[in-house]
Amino acid sequence: MAFTVSKDTSFASGSISLSELRNKFLPLRQSGLISLSELKRLTGLGFSLSNGGVGDATENSNISTTFSNMKFSGYRNSITHYKVIQSGTDTNVDIDNLNWNNNLGKNIIKEFIVNGTCGSTDTSLAAATFNAAAFNLSFFINGSIEGAGGAGGTVSSRNGGNGGNALSVTQTSNAGTNQTNQIKIYNSGNCKAGGGGGGCGSDGGDGGTGGSVVGLNGGVGTNTGGNGGSGGNGQGFNQSSSNGSEGSNGSQNAGDTTTYLDLNKNNQTYSAGSSGVGGKGGTGGNGGSFGLSGNTGLAGNSGTTGNSTTSFRTYVLTSTGNVTFGLHRDADFDIKTRFGNSFPGGQFSKSGNGHGSTTRFVSAGVYAPVYSFDSDNRPLKGILLLTRTSSSYNQSGKVHVSVDDAGGDSGFDYTDLEVGPSQGTLYNSFSVAGSGGSAQLGNQGQGGNPGTDILGSKFSLIT
Repeated sequence: MAFTVSKDTSFASGSISLSELRNKFLPLRQSGLISLSELKRLTGLGFSLSNGGVGDATENSNISTTFSNMKFSGYRNSITHYKVIQSGTDTNVDIDNLNWNNNLGKNIIKEFIVNGTCGSTDTSLAAATFNAAAFNLSFFINGSIEGAGGAGGTVSSRNGGNGGNALSVTQTSNAGTNQTNQIKIYNSGNCKAGGGGGGCGSDGGDGGTGGSVVGLNGGVGTNTGGNGGSGGNGQGFNQSSSNGSEGSNGSQNAGDTTTYLDLNKNNQTYSAGSSGVGGKGGTGGNGGSFGLSGNTGLAGNSGTTGNSTTSFRTYVLTSTGNVTFGLHRDADFDIKTRFGNSFPGGQFSKSGNGHGSTTRFVSAGVYAPVYSFDSDNRPLKGILLLTRTSSSYNQSGKVHVSVDDAGGDSGFDYTDLEVGPSQGTLYNSFSVAGSGGSAQLGNQGQGGNPGTDILGSKFSLIT
């Protein structure tokens, strides 16, 4: 720590004349007669060098406070002022614990002079503090006293941190309204409180949930919003002010998938809709300069609407009840058809040629995909949805699932198995849209407050 003591020590050796004492201790009495009684050591709080007299100090303790005991030898190494001078760089300076030689509580003229920089790296600690009783004490801030800057807000702690105080003055006793008792602070503009940190930006809004159908769930949009950007640091002794960072991009989640056999006997993947893309997080607020608040973080963006399901064969039933499925089979082996991966009652079939029917209790809903397969794992020529034109089982005009095998029949007649429901609608192409993305979240972090240039009340500002 770079602190030096300066004092005007006089009369270290040799003779001491009354005129020399007058010149030193009575600056306004440079001529004329004086009495030795005017050079008593004064211990009252109203002492002022400009008014003349000998101040009370540890160095002046041999000077008598009464006329009867006065002697010239008592003025050896006497002083009129006592100074502590700071230079270079120091942190968290405890001013009253510096080398004052027990003079703080005495009325000798005292000065604390800052020629360098006093700073703090911790917002909970002032760069310089004074907490003691003092008389005739002045601070001269030729350099600077700088509080710590507040930290920018983060995702885990949204609000920006408050800046730290520069100078804290809290005399504990004997510090009334009397100017002599209060500390005089000169050039206070060089006391600079730390700026507040910027608030974290809000997270982006969630994406919408993707379209779902029976057995397949759409992608969930929850927690897909990007994180908000961190706030910038406030300016302080420990750091420069900085701008907030950009928020992160949002993400999305895929929906469930399954496969089915298409007309060309190729496996096709059906997907429930992926979630919408989460919104980008908001940019963090900029940190404040010395003595200024940090800025509030910006709002994130909304998520996008969830995506639709892919196109697929679908059965839609609008009300729960018994549904009769008409079947027509013209083949020499068993072909089965499934409506949805979890269709009530499972897969169904007709084992003999001709027309037939089966009745199932079916809950209202969307069932997909609709596909057919050979239970003996023999190849199929394909699956097709047809609009039936006959009324062989009262299904004229309805869309049906028809399957052709690789048996002895010629061509693609699609009459090996036909399935058609008595209720609801069978679609060759159907898509379920996803839900909308959530609105942006209102969780922007607030900017931190600045510290205080000079904290306390037991001082007088002289600018």
